[in-house]
Amino acid sequence: MPMWVWSLLFFVVAVVAAPGLLRLLHARAPRAGLDFNIIDDAIHHLDTEDEPWTVFMEVRVAGAIDEAKLRGAVRAAMGRHAMARAYQRRWRPWQTVYEWGVVEEVAIDPVRVADVVHDARASFLSTRVPLDEAPPFRIVLVRAPDGDRVLLCFNHAASDGVGTLRFLTSIARAYSGQSDEVDPVEDRAMRDLARNTEPRTWLERWRRLAMLRRAFLDAVVAPPARIAAVHGEDAPGFGCARRVVPSDVVASKPSGATVNDLLLGALHVAIQRWNAGHALETARIGTMMPVNVRPKERWNEAVGNIVYFVSISTSVEERADLASTVGVIAKQTREVKEQGTAAALREVLFASPTLLVEVKRKLPVLLPLGGERFIDTAVLSNVGRVDAPLVFGELGPATELWFSPPCRMPLGLAVGASTYEGRLFLTFRYRHALWNEEAAEQFADLYLSVLESS
Repeated sequence: MPMWVWSLLFFVVAVVAAPGLLRLLHARAPRAGLDFNIIDDAIHHLDTEDEPWTVFMEVRVAGAIDEAKLRGAVRAAMGRHAMARAYQRRWRPWQTVYEWGVVEEVAIDPVRVADVVHDARASFLSTRVPLDEAPPFRIVLVRAPDGDRVLLCFNHAASDGVGTLRFLTSIARAYSGQSDEVDPVEDRAMRDLARNTEPRTWLERWRRLAMLRRAFLDAVVAPPARIAAVHGEDAPGFGCARRVVPSDVVASKPSGATVNDLLLGALHVAIQRWNAGHALETARIGTMMPVNVRPKERWNEAVGNIVYFVSISTSVEERADLASTVGVIAKQTREVKEQGTAAALREVLFASPTLLVEVKRKLPVLLPLGGERFIDTAVLSNVGRVDAPLVFGELGPATELWFSPPCRMPLGLAVGASTYEGRLFLTFRYRHALWNEEAAEQFADLYLSVLESS
């Protein structure tokens, strides 16, 4: 048999056998400390100086923010969320689990002030947030004639997009003097994804394994396409292009599809057309999509990584037009929701506590040796509709809310979406190695034209 067939068989056997074996080898009582959960652990080593792995949010207000009042609000918000006061404890190479430490009072002032919006944003997006001392986030207050901005970057090892939005909400509530109830005990329990998302039945486990098998086979037989690089340069960090979409555009989504399906479909079609315009063939496009796995009653609560990632793929034939593409994608996302396969990655990451820390630190180095086949074409992350406006005291509700997830070459584009006050805000975060600013703006225009064709 061909080598890839043997590799596939070994992968399936290993994944099937791993959960039971690990229960025997690593069954233990819950620890008193605060361990990295399996997602914290998986993404921690992706964070580098050149490609900071941060979750970005930005709000704009109609006026000037009181700096002292903002600092007080940030302190109050930190007091309500343990992960906002967390740092990575010192580790030893023979350990198998990283640990978070949580301080009562942070020694670092996480807030600074700037006065040039574009430069401040680009610099902020391209700056790593260290974890060796609390807090695991930074804030920039940008002074601007058309309204101040509050920029927030959270190290992704400490929180996902929903958690970052929740922390920003706490800041706004504290600034306004509003109540902000948080249950830290329940938040801590929700973070234990290995236990909370264990398959309940053999059928559920089988469906997860089937999804993993398909993903593995796709990576081996039809690796994901890459986005055509245009005027990219060998420079660290990120740039971003931004667009605001009127509500009537997303309201015209095809029947049976969600807004997220529409955004994914438009991204697949836009990449297809972009590559065609730059003489690059495009076979399978895969987009990484985060899936929030918080309990429904606390869907927008808890600072931390309570999320899994799934890959949504289309072939050339399935991208004939936007409606067809959205239909294909909607079928895949429905399957994820109905069959519980969003947590399929758990069946692989569950093995993480068996690996020495020193081994895990070396794993990203292996990506160029074939691991890039498992890296999607692009990322699309949607924090959804924010029902309650973020109010900043006498300044009133924020007028804009922007969000973007991180990305890493060869996946050089991450699209972040947030729906706020009746408008959809899109951020196209890109690596400088992929595009320059002009190319990024051209792609954003192309994406918007595809989206408006719905």
